[in-house]
Amino acid sequence: MPDDVVVMADMNFGPGPREYDRLIGGFAPGYGRLTNRRGLLDAWVLAWHEEASGATHPNANLRIDHCFVSSSLADRVSGAWVDQEANGSDHWPVWVNLDTFLPRTGCISRFLIK
Repeated sequence: MPDDVVVMADMNFGPGPREYDRLIGGFAPGYGRLTNRRGLLDAWVLAWHEEASGATHPNANLRIDHCFVSSSLADRVSGAWVDQEANGSDHWPVWVNLDTFLPRTGCISRFLIK
């Protein structure tokens, strides 16, 4: 897997099932989510949301659309939200702010991915 990866998709599973655990790591009572240092992380959680919070479909009370980032990008996630006012799909889009440093300018630039 490349060092910097963003995986964003309608996955039709929420946090917790086997598919989610296989992507980011299992859950251990007393310890919480166990992640792989070179694996994927849930951008929603990195943006300080509870793992089980949020909804991306009007008929499902959970996030079934996700954005996962490699651990190398974890500290660049500065926000995530669901746009429940959006039209054009049966799902609501997940938006993620991903900050990056631009060496030539010395500035931090914010990229918005959907």
